[in-house]
Amino acid sequence: MKNERMLAEYPKYGDSKVKGIGEVPTHWRLKPIKYIATINDDVIPESTASDMPIEYIDISGVSQGIGIVETQDMTFGTAPSRARRVVQDGDLIISTVRTYLRAIAPIKKSPLNLIVSTGFAVLRPLQNLSVDFAPFAVQAQSFIDEVISRSVGVSYPAINASAIGHIVIPLPPLPEQKAIAAFLDRETSKIDTLIEKQQRLVTLLTEKRQAVIRHAVTKGLDITVPMKDSGIEWLGRVPAHWKIHRLKNLVSNVDQGWSPQCETYAALEGDWAVLKLGCVNDHNFNPTEQKALPGDIKPMLKYQVRPGDILMSRGNTRELVGMASLVERAYPGLLLSDLLYRFQVREKHPR
Repeated sequence: MKNERMLAEYPKYGDSKVKGIGEVPTHWRLKPIKYIATINDDVIPESTASDMPIEYIDISGVSQGIGIVETQDMTFGTAPSRARRVVQDGDLIISTVRTYLRAIAPIKKSPLNLIVSTGFAVLRPLQNLSVDFAPFAVQAQSFIDEVISRSVGVSYPAINASAIGHIVIPLPPLPEQKAIAAFLDRETSKIDTLIEKQQRLVTLLTEKRQAVIRHAVTKGLDITVPMKDSGIEWLGRVPAHWKIHRLKNLVSNVDQGWSPQCETYAALEGDWAVLKLGCVNDHNFNPTEQKALPGDIKPMLKYQVRPGDILMSRGNTRELVGMASLVERAYPGLLLSDLLYRFQVREKHPR
């Protein structure tokens, strides 16, 4: 195809002399962002009517490799003070705080009232930077690594928008930028389709896994064993030699946790965090599914999870509500959310 021939026409490469980029075709240029895009052009004025509706994007609404995953409808008067940057189609938003989250996304088909957090730097490509090529350039690993390396701060790393402007990216001629973007659109679309198919397969396997678990814990493993009516409609028939007890007779305590207003990001090791519902989604406890507890909120130690706790989601989608998992070891600093039940099994079971 024409685009592939264009990409193959330039066999000569040279060292870019820029850390992380390495060799690039010799006819390409290397340009700091500030020469090929403007930064933070527009903000919504403070004189804006308080009842004006806006669609807002916070840093938590952008996911690495996916882009914008959530927007919030609100009015200017009820919006947070950081809801100020105006964006338009073709812009790129790059998180300048918690930069390790890699919250970078292009703006496409945006409504006229779309506003993003001041925690983003908004790049607007100039004429020598294709709006189709630019999103791929700023989501390249070399660019992301440079943003992170220029960030300052340990627990809350951040970068100034002006520092982003100094980051250098490879700049092919404009026709080649468009050819590269078209090629990557096709290839990434194929990969996305494969991912979607794999996700559907995972869903089917998860359903099968659930069915296997349900059958084993309600019917046993021996298909020849005599059965009896359990007397419980949803449980049906069970092996005749099994006993049936109410859950309250098997556990010493049932409680639910605490959900203060947490940060939008995960806590670093050694900091306090509150568990999210996703920590139990696959029946294996996932301690990374958590949000950082703000430093000015004192942790409630009675909600710290302990080895032997059985956690169950009490609110989620129909498929995930009731998911449970066992905490097998200590995780210092993890607190129970009020969207989770905690069961503690009695040391001695009723006969």
